Amino acid sequence: IPARTKEGAMIRRAFMAQKGFRLVQADYAQIELRLLAHLAQELQMIRIFLANGDIHLDTAMRAFSITDPKLVDKMLHRAPCKNVNFGVVYGLGDVGLLDLMALTYATAELELPDYIDLDWCSNFIQMWFALYPDAHKYLEEQHDRAKRYEFVWTPIGRVRLVPEVRSVHERVVAAGLRQAGNMPVQGFAADVMKLGMALVEEQWEGARRAKGGGIDVEALLPIHDELISEVEEDWAESAVEWKVRAMGRALYDEKTGREECLVPIKADGKHMERWEK
Repeated sequence: IPARTKEGAMIRRAFMAQKGFRLVQADYAQIELRLLAHLAQELQMIRIFLANGDIHLDTAMRAFSITDPKLVDKMLHRAPCKNVNFGVVYGLGDVGLLDLMALTYATAELELPDYIDLDWCSNFIQMWFALYPDAHKYLEEQHDRAKRYEFVWTPIGRVRLVPEVRSVHERVVAAGLRQAGNMPVQGFAADVMKLGMALVEEQWEGARRAKGGGIDVEALLPIHDELISEVEEDWAESAVEWKVRAMGRALYDEKTGREECLVPIKADGKHMERWEK
């Protein structure tokens, strides 16, 4: 279901809660980047997330040597940094960044500037690696791990085979290495999502027992890092709080009473009549 365009927003409005109910939507905030910061022990990223900062703004200010956040332009500075911040986890290359920048400008109904070409994109990605060297080192370590073992894994133990790294074709090898860099982070994010879903269900059950079973809640749909439920209208506000709290405790160790992640796992939520961003 599209989200970025005006047409996509209109399509989403076609999804609505039944009478007397509200859609409760919660999604993890920048989950892949938070987990990358944790896995790579990337100090700059950790600092930003611990301070509850805006990593895209911070990256833009560092990348373009801007000292005043008010001078950061949304399209000129923040957009490329946001695209690379998210895209580098997926093995983003110069062609991929150029396509993302074209889409970003098109969505804003603007023309892509002439200076944004493949060379500019390649140089920008290299600059990102210089800004976050520990993240770059971590991704390279996953490539080495794949070449050695032909598989990579998440901290929870999900495994992905990467036989592509033994291919005689360079493109196949490159695709395998992109998967090897991506999977430990994205796979870990999927693990966290499943843990969060289980905790949300436990939260619902606890609420039902506390209220004598009088709360009608139905989990509708998980989409990547977003979880949508349908809840009785009278309980919508409480359901948002329960859901956000439960998802945020996905990596909390009940035995030790400590977070297992170096940065806070944060979820944002809201309730609505129609499914809108």
